[in-house]
Order: sequence, then structure tokens, then C-alpha cells
Amino acid sequence: MRLAAADSAVICHNDEDAERRFQDILTDVPNQPQALRGAACAASRRQRFAEAAELWRMLLVSSDESTLTQAEYAFELGHCLVRDGDSEGARPALERATRSGAPHITAEAHGLLAKILSQEQKPAAAAAELAVAISALLESVENAGGSTDTTKAGKQAGPPVRRLSRAAEFALERARLLDQIGDHQAAALEYQRAFEHGSERHAVRRQAAHALLAYAEENKDPVEEKRWIGALLHSDPAPELECKLLFHRARLRLDIDGDVDGADQDLARAQACLKGDPSTSDELRLAARIAFAREDSHGQ
Repeated sequence: MRLAAADSAVICHNDEDAERRFQDILTDVPNQPQALRGAACAASRRQRFAEAAELWRMLLVSSDESTLTQAEYAFELGHCLVRDGDSEGARPALERATRSGAPHITAEAHGLLAKILSQEQKPAAAAAELAVAISALLESVENAGGSTDTTKAGKQAGPPVRRLSRAAEFALERARLLDQIGDHQAAALEYQRAFEHGSERHAVRRQAAHALLAYAEENKDPVEEKRWIGALLHSDPAPELECKLLFHRARLRLDIDGDVDGADQDLARAQACLKGDPSTSDELRLAARIAFAREDSHGQ
């Protein structure tokens, strides 16, 4: 009955009451597994990470549950220690979780180890941890009969989609680390993976597309520039950004492709999204160039 009342407090998001009820049970029955776990979760949600870590540690010592479950407890212990500022103390627990956890626990443990390494100014080692995390998530989706293609994954059950989204987040982090150490080619591939596995209109997907557009501009690759401008336009950007992207693509279409009609359409869309704001001198010049190009093509 007392466990049921504590669980009910959890369901009602009353973590303070839930923690008190679980602790009352532990006073009478030390190391009661459900009470330890419930109290640890409640303490963690209340950001009492030192207390939560001690409860997870007690649960690990006293538990006779499966290796997979113990790996989950080890991860939670490591997570609480990291949040409490004890990254060094978290390492053994996180490493234990990477060795024997379920794929998503393994991935999250590698992700936290990457965070620790990044804070220690070890970007290459952090990137290596994230590579393992991403592989674990993608393999778990494939082994479950799912697809890593987000166009198909959207029709799958929740876990595959969530794991692909998490893989995209890790890929974005890894790309930035690779950029930091100067491995821009590998970073570009990782940004592409973040884009591919991110769900529609996911912030990670937009950030990856922005990075890839910057790469294309730096490499003076108009085909890739138009590709990533198109991806960003498809992500429902704010009007100011939409206008900037359309204006950029209009110039590319006119100067690189000689596509007067396409450039004119993009410029019209850009002006429409300004909702009556006065045109800039750059837009007026582009409009004049499009008109001149149209007249020139008709005169030939």
C-alpha cells in the first residue's frame, strides 16, 4: 500500500511527497529495491544530485537484478555524479554502463563520457566516444527491424524515431568537435548524418543545414549552396531568414545558372515575405539585373 501511494505521488508529479514516502519505506525496510529506485528518481528530478547518486549507489550494491538493469543503475549514478560536478567519480559507473547496458543506455553513457572529455579539452577523444554512441543507436534501430531512413522511420514506433533523433544530436556534437580539431571533411560528413537522421523541422536538422551551407559557400559550390538553401527553406524559417535565403538563391540562379525565371520567382517570394517593408538597395539592384537579363534574352 505504501509503495502504491508513493508511486501515485510520482504519477502526479509530486516529487517532494514521493521522495518522502519512499524514504519512509526505506526507514522501515532498508535497501527495498522499488523504494530505492523511486527515491533516487524523485531526488534527481528535484536536482538533489548528490542524494540521488548515493541512492543509486546503494541500489547497485544491494541489487540482484539483471546485468542490463544494473547497467541502467550505473548510468543513472554516473549521470547524477556528472550533474553534481564529480566527473572523475562518474567515470567508473559510466564505463560499466558502456560495457553491459542496453544500446540506448550504452549510447547515453558514451555521450556523457564525451561531455567529460570535451570539458577536459580533449575533443578528439570526445569525438571517438560519440562515434561509438551513434553506432550503438543506429545498430539498435536496424537490429529491431527499423530503418535509419527518417522518411520511413516516421512511420515506425516511438523508440526508433527517438533513437534516430538522439543519434542526430550526437552527430551534430561530433561534427562540431571535428571542426574544432580541424578535420573539416569528417565534420561535413557528420553534419550530413545529423541532417539525415534529424526529424522534420528538428532544430538539429536546421543547425546541420546551416553548417553545410557555410561549407558550400566557403568551397564556392553553388550546387551545394542551393541544396542547403532549399533544405533550410523547407524547415519553416523565420520571415527574415526566409527572405535572406531566397535572395541568396535568386543571385545564384541568375549568376550561375542563367535562370532568369527562377531568380525572379525567388526575388518575388523574398519581397512578399517582407510584407511591405521597403526593399534594400541590393534587392533593387538584383531586380534591375533580372529585368535586364530578361530583356536581353528576349532580344536575342
